[in-house]
Amino acid sequence: MSIVEPVDGYYPITAVHRADVIGTLNEPVGVELDDDFMRELAEKMEGDYLNQMFWSSLEIIATEMLNQRRKQ
Repeated sequence: MSIVEPVDGYYPITAVHRADVIGTLNEPVGVELDDDFMRELAEKMEGDYLNQMFWSSLEIIATEMLNQRRKQ
C-alpha cells in the first residue's frame, strides 16, 4: 500500500501518467502527449470524476471505513 501525504490539508487520490495513456490506447502516440495535452487530460478527468463518482464514492467508502473502525 502506498503512503499518502497531505498537501495543504488535501490528500491526493490519483494521478495520470503518459504511460497510462499509451497503455490504454490502441494506437501509436508519443510526441502528441506533450505537457499541454497531459494537463488538459488531467483537468478533464478530474472534472469527470468529480461530477460522476467522487461524492457518492466518498460517502460509501468513508461510511464503510467508519463502520469497520467502530467494530474494533
